[in-house]
Amino acid sequence: MQKYYTENQIYVATFLGGPVPAGILIYQNLKKLGETRQATAALLITGLFTFLLFYGILQIPAHVMERIPSLAFTTFYTVIVFFVYRRFLADRVNSEITEPGNRASNWSVAGYTFLGLIINIVIIFAIGSAQPAYSGKKITFGSLKHELYYDEELIDRSTVEDVAGVLTQTQFFNEEYQKAAKLEIKNELLVLVMNIQRKNWSDSDLFMKLTNLKMELQTSLRREVSIELIHYGLNGEEDRKKI
Repeated sequence: MQKYYTENQIYVATFLGGPVPAGILIYQNLKKLGETRQATAALLITGLFTFLLFYGILQIPAHVMERIPSLAFTTFYTVIVFFVYRRFLADRVNSEITEPGNRASNWSVAGYTFLGLIINIVIIFAIGSAQPAYSGKKITFGSLKHELYYDEELIDRSTVEDVAGVLTQTQFFNEEYQKAAKLEIKNELLVLVMNIQRKNWSDSDLFMKLTNLKMELQTSLRREVSIELIHYGLNGEEDRKKI
């Protein structure tokens, strides 16, 4: 006896675990109906939709995200799954569920929902890792290709190269692992921005190193320089501390 996933099971899995569990459950139903090609297509479409969804969400500015309730995104893809499933598959599956024994276990649904959550995290991490550390033009330095970003309309390349030289000399750009920073202009002041976790901001050794780096930059560039530490929260909110 074939066991199919019901509409309610699919909608609950979607609401709790995102579009991935819905795609998996729809794939299972299509396979049991003998629609192998359609089942494969459903998985591919689910993967593409999920990638585009999370990529789009990550492009939304933090100040805009703050105004959008998280439930809005959940409702968005759950409604899409609802209309697609009702349009193309609901009647066929419902006709196969003639008795309770034809219904798949809720434990199985829970397992696929948990799997979907893990896949969602992997996709988000992959997209996030592929995003540039900062906005603007980028120049790389050293064998590890340390990255220094800047606005080429406000900062000339020679200044960027001078800053990179100081970062290399002071071992901020070292051979241990790749690092990234950004140069900004604020009220004619040159600002070096570094992404450092907030929990490390109170580290006295780090503060001393950054203070020395600031002095080295001011001496080498012969201009006033500021250093700002930046931290991004899980919701994309930005927090800064000036050195």
